[in-house]
Amino acid sequence: LLDAARQVPPATDMVPFTIHKFQGLGFAASQGDGTVELSTSATDKDAQHIDWVLVRNGVDMQVMPIGYQVITDRAPNGPYLSDHFPVSVMLAVLQSTSAKETVWHESQAKSETPSDGPQRSRL
Repeated sequence: LLDAARQVPPATDMVPFTIHKFQGLGFAASQGDGTVELSTSATDKDAQHIDWVLVRNGVDMQVMPIGYQVITDRAPNGPYLSDHFPVSVMLAVLQSTSAKETVWHESQAKSETPSDGPQRSRL
């Protein structure tokens, strides 16, 4: 498994971690969270990294992360819906082939509309 955030060059203007405890951009690392090391002096940057998007290439589909973003926007005067900022990953499909014996994601097993959910691929 590959961490999508570590496969693309880091943005210089991106917040260093996704947790904000409903305080948004006003959350200070010195407040901590009790489960991870948030201080900017942490030598292991993965210690600050707690929200992950993991990618694994399959036999029939090869993808490559080409973008990673921590989204700090919210509706004007609206509350934050989570104590973590959401993350977004853009993937480039490098190879996609059809296979006779494909595996559907379990959420699609009984779906009448197979376009709902992830694309099929042998893992």
